[in-house]
Amino acid sequence: MSRLFHTSFWFQLAGAAALSCFVGFVSADELDLSDLLGDEPEPEASKFVAHEWGSVNLVQDSDRALISGLVDDQSDLPPFVNVWTENQGSQFPMIIEKPILYFYSKEAVFANVRVRCPEGILTQWWPNATKVTPVMPTDGDNQKMPELKNGILEWNWVAVSPNVAKPDFKQVGKHPWWGIARETDSAVVRVKGGEEKFLFYRGAARLQSTLHVNIDVDTEVGHTFSLDPVTPEKAVRHVFTMNVPEEGAPQIGYTEQVAEAGAKAKTLDSVDAAVAILRQVLLDEGLYEKEADGMIKIWRKGMFETPGLRAMYLMERKTLDAFLPLTIQPAPDEIERVMLVRIDCLTPDREERILELLKQLGAENFRERGAAQKKLMEIGRVGQAVMRKFYEDTEDPEIRMRLKAVLKQISPRRPR
Repeated sequence: MSRLFHTSFWFQLAGAAALSCFVGFVSADELDLSDLLGDEPEPEASKFVAHEWGSVNLVQDSDRALISGLVDDQSDLPPFVNVWTENQGSQFPMIIEKPILYFYSKEAVFANVRVRCPEGILTQWWPNATKVTPVMPTDGDNQKMPELKNGILEWNWVAVSPNVAKPDFKQVGKHPWWGIARETDSAVVRVKGGEEKFLFYRGAARLQSTLHVNIDVDTEVGHTFSLDPVTPEKAVRHVFTMNVPEEGAPQIGYTEQVAEAGAKAKTLDSVDAAVAILRQVLLDEGLYEKEADGMIKIWRKGMFETPGLRAMYLMERKTLDAFLPLTIQPAPDEIERVMLVRIDCLTPDREERILELLKQLGAENFRERGAAQKKLMEIGRVGQAVMRKFYEDTEDPEIRMRLKAVLKQISPRRPR
């Protein structure tokens, strides 16, 4: 064992034990550090690195306006993940989807990690956090719901533990994406109550897109895209467009940047071609190969193969750091963060179909009502946003009753 590692580790351990007496978080006896050392590190100089990837999801209507009414999806979460509330009433125009934060180090490191969301809240996380703000009321209707902004998650005394031979990860059950996210060379992270290959969080917030997506109807080829930067002097980089029909091959386009109004993406030959471009973008932005491959494996279907019209672009690092400020102490030698913005697009004809089904919920014929209800339950997140807005606006008691039942059944709650 190198003298540098030996001195550094025991210095951190002594500091952790001393400071715990003051903060009252966890004592050295409570934190199992028996296998923190693991195998002897490689002789090369140590480097503390943090890498993060994730996405944010938006829905825009046919007038290019962002639709509120999105709810944070809990259905794909393993049962051990912490949830801010099981109540699906928190609705936002943007969902922060699966940020995964990895750490790399040749030496054991104790770190404090803090992520903030000034324009929203952080709704799900793992491992257990030391601090969560705002605090969710626990006294039913007797307590006022906190303002849904200035969300904070803090993980204190995170033991970044390289070379752990047999990490004690929890079973993920029917949630294979979680296991895919573990397939990296990152260190194990450990806090009191659990250990994992990464820190995970999700949330919901308000943020304006930097890209306007225009959907045009071509009588020969169907829907086509034209793209405008919201701010003319600020180009939007690495933009993909996806037109995925219910039947037939996806039509995918890509452009390196959108710098002026009316930009068009170049049509790609296949989904594989789009994946190859996206992989290179992720690598160029600083992700390691296994991180990029895992991100694509988890999201390929949702991004490129799920029916619908959508666009996706790379969020600029400056925007990301302001949207989700991240603080890590001690400061890593390197921090790379990659966030994709996905915009699901409604067209006038699709909006009209959804609205017609919603009106049929109030039909006199019960078969017609039942058929409309069944079709609405098959609509994904895009349609749910429209339904929630319609529920707030309609005064028809029959429609409200039936629509409430539909939303209750399709709300993406975590199965228990």
